[in-house]
Amino acid sequence: MKLPPIQADHTCYRINGKPVYLYSGEFHYFRVPKKDWRRRMRLFKAAGGNCLATYVPWLIHEPEEGKFVFGGKGPLDLEGFLETAAEEGLYVIARPGPYQYSELQYSGLAGWLCDEYPELRAHTLEGKAFRTSSISYLHPLFLEKVRRWFGEACPRIARYTVAKGGPVAYVQFDNELAGIHVWFGSLDYNATTMGFGQPTGRWPRFLQAGYGGIDQLNRLYGTAFASFAEVRPLAPTVTDKPAEIRRMRDYFHFYL
Repeated sequence: MKLPPIQADHTCYRINGKPVYLYSGEFHYFRVPKKDWRRRMRLFKAAGGNCLATYVPWLIHEPEEGKFVFGGKGPLDLEGFLETAAEEGLYVIARPGPYQYSELQYSGLAGWLCDEYPELRAHTLEGKAFRTSSISYLHPLFLEKVRRWFGEACPRIARYTVAKGGPVAYVQFDNELAGIHVWFGSLDYNATTMGFGQPTGRWPRFLQAGYGGIDQLNRLYGTAFASFAEVRPLAPTVTDKPAEIRRMRDYFHFYL
């Protein structure tokens, strides 16, 4: 069945010009035997549902680095799942991560990534890693690995978008992203990611954008830094300092 596109305005979703609700339910194809997909979809549709939401976990589709597993007769047949949803007249919201969480091991990230690349782990302000699968999200090596994952997963999803006659109406990247850090120890202060001590690093550039010049920062904080590269974030537990110091702290939280 070819599903019509979903449009949206400031009041509602519309299908063929008519206002509709999307009644979406989680249906993780990799957690359900393939032979049971269609039966469950029909039950869901009979109950009033019209849209399925599923993760596309990096964890299970790249079990070894460079070895991608899609298709087959088992529950890893993403394309088969999308085809079945289209046949049953159900839209799909696909979520390829890279973070999944959803009670998956390694928060849905590839296990080899978390185990074999310790330099990617998020760090506390003191520079200590606090969890194997809390990965520093903007670390350049992590982004390199994610690009390769997306290069495998996203074209498969793209082939099944509504515009191409498939069921995929929406794609969501990531899930509960900040929680992967703060629930398990800290915001992320990975030095490589944030570029501490590097004039062109992410944190110094952020300060540059916020304060304009180092003299302005020094005036506000009563400091004597020679450059933004010398500045480090304030601990998030600081509550007894002037409002301007809290402002600097909040800049960092918002940026993450």
